Amino acid sequence: ILKNITENEKLNNMRKEFVANVSHELKTPMTTIGGFIYGILDGTITEEKHNHYLGIVSDEVKRLSVMVNAMLSLSKLESGQTELKYSAVDITEIICRVIISFSLKLESKKIEIKGMDEATTFIVDGDYDLLYQAVYNLFDNAIKFTPENGEIALNIDESNRSVSISNSGQ
Repeated sequence: ILKNITENEKLNNMRKEFVANVSHELKTPMTTIGGFIYGILDGTITEEKHNHYLGIVSDEVKRLSVMVNAMLSLSKLESGQTELKYSAVDITEIICRVIISFSLKLESKKIEIKGMDEATTFIVDGDYDLLYQAVYNLFDNAIKFTPENGEIALNIDESNRSVSISNSGQ
C-alpha cells in the first residue's frame, strides 16, 4: 500500500510539473501573438511591416496548434482512448520527412543539419504517427533554440538502438 501511495504521489507531481511546463510553453506564443496583433491594431506597427508580423503570428499559431494536438494525443493515450498501431517504422525516413517539412525555417536561420550523410535505415517497432510527432517536436524545439548559423546534429546508433538530436551555436 505504501508503495502505491508513493507511486501515486510521483505521478501527481509529474502531472503538476507537466501542467506547469505546458502552461509556460503556451503563454509565450500567446503573449507574442497578442503583442503583435495589438501593435497592428493600435498603429504601433506600421502598415508596411504588417505582413512581416502577421507571418510571425501565423508561425506562432501553428506552434500552438502542434502543442495542443500533442497534449490531446497524450491525454487520449493516457485515458486509453487511443490504440497504438505498432508496425515496423523507419526512424531515418521520419527524420528525413521532418527535416524537409522544416526546410524553409532551416534555410532562413542558416542552420546546418549534421549526421544525415551517415544515416542508414533504422527500423523500430512503434506507432508511426506518434513517432513522427515526437521527432517533429524535437526538431521544432531544436530549430527554435538554435541560433542563426548554428547546427543540429543527428546521431543514429543502431548498435545502442538509440537516436539523438542535439543543437549548438557553432
